[in-house]
Amino acid sequence: MGKGDAGRGKIPRFRDWSIRKKFMMSCLPVMVILVAAILIISYQMLYNSNITKTEEIARDECEMIGIRLESMRENVDTCSNMLAQNINRVYSDVNVENVDQIAFIDIKNDIYTALDYALRCFPDVSSLVFIDKKANMSSAGTRGTLDYEELRADYLDQIPDKGMAVTMQFPMGDGSCFLADSPTLTFGKRIISMSNGKILGYILINISEERLSSVFPEQEEEVVARDYFLVDGEGIVNVSRQKERLLKKVDNEEIMAFLAKGAEGNGAQSGGAAGSIVTDSGKLTVNGEKALVLKEAIPGFGFTLVSSISIFDLTRDIRATAQVIFILGAAGIVLALYLTVILSKRISKPVQELTIAAEKLQNGDFSVRCPAVSEEEVGVLARTFNVMAYKVDCLLKEVETEQRRKREYELALIQAQVKPHFLYNTLDLIYVFCQSGMSKEGARMTKYLADFYRVSLSSGREIVTVQEEIKNVEGYLSIQRERYCDLMDFSVECEQEIRAYPIVKMTLQPLVENAIYHGLKEQQKPGTVRVRGYQEGNMLVFMVEDDGAGMTKERLEEVLSREEAKNHFGLRSVIERISLYYGKSGSVEVESRPGRGTRVTVRVPQKMEEKPC
Repeated sequence: MGKGDAGRGKIPRFRDWSIRKKFMMSCLPVMVILVAAILIISYQMLYNSNITKTEEIARDECEMIGIRLESMRENVDTCSNMLAQNINRVYSDVNVENVDQIAFIDIKNDIYTALDYALRCFPDVSSLVFIDKKANMSSAGTRGTLDYEELRADYLDQIPDKGMAVTMQFPMGDGSCFLADSPTLTFGKRIISMSNGKILGYILINISEERLSSVFPEQEEEVVARDYFLVDGEGIVNVSRQKERLLKKVDNEEIMAFLAKGAEGNGAQSGGAAGSIVTDSGKLTVNGEKALVLKEAIPGFGFTLVSSISIFDLTRDIRATAQVIFILGAAGIVLALYLTVILSKRISKPVQELTIAAEKLQNGDFSVRCPAVSEEEVGVLARTFNVMAYKVDCLLKEVETEQRRKREYELALIQAQVKPHFLYNTLDLIYVFCQSGMSKEGARMTKYLADFYRVSLSSGREIVTVQEEIKNVEGYLSIQRERYCDLMDFSVECEQEIRAYPIVKMTLQPLVENAIYHGLKEQQKPGTVRVRGYQEGNMLVFMVEDDGAGMTKERLEEVLSREEAKNHFGLRSVIERISLYYGKSGSVEVESRPGRGTRVTVRVPQKMEEKPC
């Protein structure tokens, strides 16, 4: 026996299995796969949701820190400007060239008062130092006597004596120059006399690292810990709650690469009232584990704010939730297997009965019924089978009735297309034009009539384009306007985009005819018929409205409910014909008010649904 024969031998074995066995062997793998998929998808959704929410919170915190730091930097500029004005007041009555150490003693208290006042106005500033051109010093917020030579070498020599006097920032120092206990960020500015432009001295403004790190959010024990620090352009940590890494280079290569990526772009962008608020994020390895790392440029200080959150700690609750879901899923599989065994026993017998009934139905016995004594799925299936058999029987009868009605409408449509009275009246009007010497009017009417019947008959086609239907309506209205020139006018608007779509022939012309004869003529005064066609979503919408006599609600209901003669093709025929061809996807709405006119709105799908005959 070949491989092909062996393969064919396995197929009947499965076919010969009992329904119970097939049911169990089919359901079990599906349930296992489904539960596994639910577990994986649920975990991933929880994971992504938690990461996204945490990232949003971290972004908000970074933005708040950035705003606070930018505000601190603006305060430094404000402080330096205020000190420049106050020191100018102190020197207003003093000759700068004559201020030696002895003369400086007379103004030192005034300078100290200005420094102390600024220190109180700006709590972010930890200390202030003023040094004049002759090495005289006055300070506030410092402890002990400062070394002039050390200050000159580290700071004063770097402040330019020419150009605009701006507040410049120095690299973060260890604070030893100012006898501080922690690293200090120093700003310097040249003070120029407002009266003669000479240099009065230099201001050094200090912000302690502790003050800078105080803008970082306080961490509660139950919250996942977040690590914040500020680095400069060289990757040196300037501000951090972990004091052991201050003034040292970041020792994580991934973070350094992350900081370098897009550094120029971040420096160029700006947004918000406080300056650049550009936040980027990534998942990096920090201290041997994955972490969500965010960075934000702080252009006022030339720093980059870095925030790090451990993903392992962040997903601790998610892992606990996943374990609960896994236990519930396993319990669900066991329960489902047990129910499968029980249900398969109860299903097999009713299914056999249903199979026998289905075979009878297949052979054309639509009177067959299957016993349905239970309320479970098979019982519902049996009752559904009975309903289906009944509906199939009814549908066959409805199809016969529908075909008969369709033939009746086709006969009425042929009669409406020919319109003998309309033809006779139009020919009479053409004759009158010719007899009256109005040959141009007669020729125009003849052309209108020819175009109208060319489109109306359309070689017996049931479906025409919107363009053809609109042309048919325009021809009909043009003829009627010639006949009732003192009674009616019309307008036709149709979007170019919908003119190529198919539509059932003679959809609009009967509506236009009703608007003329039952709207305008009944009010005995001039009126207008308006026809519009446009696209609304996946539907084609056509409106036929007039400003004629209109109808009451009761009269409208009577018109829509009464039967039309078999040889008449009117509003009700249009409604039923739309329903026959388009089913529930097509609709006709009629709105009318006495003395205000009537509007008929037809909605059909863009592509016609083919109905089997």
